[in-house]
Amino acid sequence: MQNPSQKNSEEITLKIAEIEARYKEILTFDQAVHFFATYKVLLEEVKNSYKWLSQESVRVLDKSVLDVDELATQANNALDLSEHHLVERLSAEAALIESKESAVRRATQAADARHNKPGGARVKRLQIQRIWASGKYSSRDRCAEEECGALDMSFATARKALRNIPNPT
Repeated sequence: MQNPSQKNSEEITLKIAEIEARYKEILTFDQAVHFFATYKVLLEEVKNSYKWLSQESVRVLDKSVLDVDELATQANNALDLSEHHLVERLSAEAALIESKESAVRRATQAADARHNKPGGARVKRLQIQRIWASGKYSSRDRCAEEECGALDMSFATARKALRNIPNPT
């Protein structure tokens, strides 16, 4: 059996003859030639436009890729630079913190040396606390008032030294 979509050569020839007859009725030979020539020129212009557009799009795409690569390089450079600045800043902050800690240590050592030396504030504090613990005085105020002159300290300092010290037994 023959495929219904297939046509034999006689049917095709007949169809072509029918189309030619219609065109002969509609167009003269000169009109047909003019129509065909115009079609061919327009087709060539379309092909040239397509070729130019293809080349232009490839050129623009290549430029875009280069621009993207350049932007990526610039972004990486900016990140590297900011990382470098961050490292420098952290180093400077660490040095400043170390400097401050060192200054605090030196100040603490100096204060401790001054207060711990013989006749210093801590020695005087212990002396007035021992006097109070001896039971010689009935009140902390009286102890501080009478002993502050002998210990070469102010009344307020002597009184503060006796705070939170238990009563003598």
